[in-house]
Amino acid sequence: MHITTFVIPVSKNLVYPNLKLLNDTETIGIGHLKNMSFKQFFESLTSIRSNNNIIKDIKFIHIYTTIYRDYIPLINKYIEYTGSFLKWKFLDWIGIRRKNEDLI
Repeated sequence: MHITTFVIPVSKNLVYPNLKLLNDTETIGIGHLKNMSFKQFFESLTSIRSNNNIIKDIKFIHIYTTIYRDYIPLINKYIEYTGSFLKWKFLDWIGIRRKNEDLI
């Protein structure tokens, strides 16, 4: 058995060679915020810039599957996301803070 490896060459930007593309999470997309408000939480569920866009996820699963049980991981994802948000909102409300807030 022979395994072949393919190397795909990365071409340079020929239009404007000095152009640098940066993946800056501060300006692109909606990341996980330390002290997210309820408004920001709901925006993260509907914004096209968010990785937690529920509409995008439902459309993706609807296009690529016909089995309803494939929605279960999606449901689990949003239950966990919502539960985590509500847990930390409640703990913050009673005065318990995260041990290391710099990681989030």
